[in-house]
Amino acid sequence: MREEEKIKEGILFCPGDAELKAIKLKTHKLNVDYNSTYEDEREKREEILAKMIGELGEGSFIQGPVFFHYGQHTKIGKHFFGNFNLTIQDDCVIGAGSVVTRDIPSGSFAAGVPCKVIRPLTEKDSMKYKPEVLADNMIL
Repeated sequence: MREEEKIKEGILFCPGDAELKAIKLKTHKLNVDYNSTYEDEREKREEILAKMIGELGEGSFIQGPVFFHYGQHTKIGKHFFGNFNLTIQDDCVIGAGSVVTRDIPSGSFAAGVPCKVIRPLTEKDSMKYKPEVLADNMIL
């Protein structure tokens, strides 16, 4: 099993793995690129985020500076606003339209204006328990 897969499974992994180090280095360089742009350079910022994170919803904006560690598994929904110096920990779900002004702890579902933690995420939140949502696109 690759070290990146171990991260996703919540299994102890080796952060010194060459593949993980390459992902982190790429992401950290993209952080610097993003943080070197001006707020009105939206297209340039969106291009950088597209290379850095898994998904960025339409109409979303991150104030910056940004500090993604791996980045590629991060998904941000539509109309998200991220304030400066924002930290979103691992395995969080942030509701669409949320205005995130504070750090969100690991394993949380948070939403609202301003965004607040609603509850911790549990195994029951896994999409494997929602076959009606996944339909033919099952990735279990």
